Amino acid sequence: KDEKEFQGQLNEEDKKKLFELTEAQKIELKKKFRKASTLCHPDKFSNESPEIQKKAEELFKEINEANIRNDLEMISEILEQLEKGRLEAKMNNNISDKEILKTTISRLRTKLRQLEFEILTIKESETYQTIITIEDWNEYFIEIKEKLQSELEELKLR
Repeated sequence: KDEKEFQGQLNEEDKKKLFELTEAQKIELKKKFRKASTLCHPDKFSNESPEIQKKAEELFKEINEANIRNDLEMISEILEQLEKGRLEAKMNNNISDKEILKTTISRLRTKLRQLEFEILTIKESETYQTIITIEDWNEYFIEIKEKLQSELEELKLR
């Protein structure tokens, strides 16, 4: 349970990591975010197959997460792919398999960069550095419990 809770906290902290942008980049991010979210909004695909709807929803989530992190590069790449018809690729048979593969490769490379950034951020965090030094988790939690009980007793005496 504690490990799951910790993982949840790590994920939350990682999501808070923001890219620093200039004012011009912030304006560009906002503009591209609006355009990309309009192009793949799930409501726009309500009459399509469940597969297309799911893909639109996943992209929409990716765009929102990238926007929260101020990830202009990710938004730009997703927008570029959307403008090339990435989402409609399965609906339109005129787009070649080669183009679909290129788009998929591009998307996966973008996702890889994002994951590498997230891993690096986690590994550099103080919390991660503390965790990797812990050899015996039971002993660690016993020590923490004792410290907290001691602190509680101290607070009660005040």
